[in-house]
Amino acid sequence: MGANNSKRKGQLVSIDIGSRGVKFSVGEAYNGRIKLAACHAETMPADAYENGIILKFDVVQQVISDALKKYHIKQKNAVVSIESTEMIKREMIVQRVPVEDMISLITYEVKQYLPIDTSNYVIQYKELPPDEGQEASKIKVLMGALPNDMVEAHLNLLEACGLKPIAMDMHSNGLEKLIKWMRQIESYSQAKTCAYIDLGHKMMDISIFENGEYKFNRIVKMGGNDFDKVLMHHLEIDQAEAEKRKMKISAGALRKAMESGKLDAFLSDDESVKATVIKDTLQYFDESVDEIGKVFKYYTSRSSENKIDQIFIYGGTSRFKDIDALIQEKLEIPTEALKTINCVEGLSKIGNDDLSLYVNAVGALIRY
Repeated sequence: MGANNSKRKGQLVSIDIGSRGVKFSVGEAYNGRIKLAACHAETMPADAYENGIILKFDVVQQVISDALKKYHIKQKNAVVSIESTEMIKREMIVQRVPVEDMISLITYEVKQYLPIDTSNYVIQYKELPPDEGQEASKIKVLMGALPNDMVEAHLNLLEACGLKPIAMDMHSNGLEKLIKWMRQIESYSQAKTCAYIDLGHKMMDISIFENGEYKFNRIVKMGGNDFDKVLMHHLEIDQAEAEKRKMKISAGALRKAMESGKLDAFLSDDESVKATVIKDTLQYFDESVDEIGKVFKYYTSRSSENKIDQIFIYGGTSRFKDIDALIQEKLEIPTEALKTINCVEGLSKIGNDDLSLYVNAVGALIRY
């Protein structure tokens, strides 16, 4: 269904669960616009949730339930959005059949080519643009298979919090819907091929779109948590303090400090500690960008026509000062932080935080 024909479904609460935090977006999405009523974020205790797996159900339930009360969120209809390397994604070309038979056909094809028991997975798909020269009798799809127990755990979680689950979404799927709506507005970048990188706490989620159409996705198990460990180890501080300090750090200033030998750019009284932290910090930045570069290289190697014209970054770790400039300098691709979304109204509702924290939660509000 086209974005401009989406039906009005009323306000929802969308919950994006990650390893270090939970983001809530309350709003309504229809006719190519998202009207936000509120956005909030809460910290997740360590080791309670990781990679789409609820490790401590009671703890996660308590965080969400307390936040619903704290922020006076009354909406009961809820969508949960996650991302996990446990999800199996494959592009497939299959015979075109009636829509009601498509899942059965795809499930059969998965059984033939993947060593999994399909009865243990929830399988969904979406149609992709056809390849050049593709037979009219064939259809290209992106298949996604998520473990049953992961789906059930999240739906049970919402119910335990007094919510009515109406959908479970993946970050990459919500992002795709959001991009299609953004591109309908002239003020948005019309670069042909864009990479969107969610710089999260324990992973980087890299999605590539060509003319607004999904092309590629990879998850890299590396995130802001790796940098937190540098600060925690060398400065002997806890994670909460490390997260506060890293938001004050400028990647560009640190590089200049290291090159000039003037280490005042970092908060520490010990010059040797300053030097070590700056060195390890720059190594973290370099390794992170190198991993992104490897994903891009793989994507561009698949076809001589593949290239990346623009990079957008978002998520908690994107709030490092100058990290967009660092990525742009190393990869030689225009890069900017995704701090505003042109199809979203009510941005004043998110308080002091910028929208980059809520991209996944906001995208999940779009229900076709």
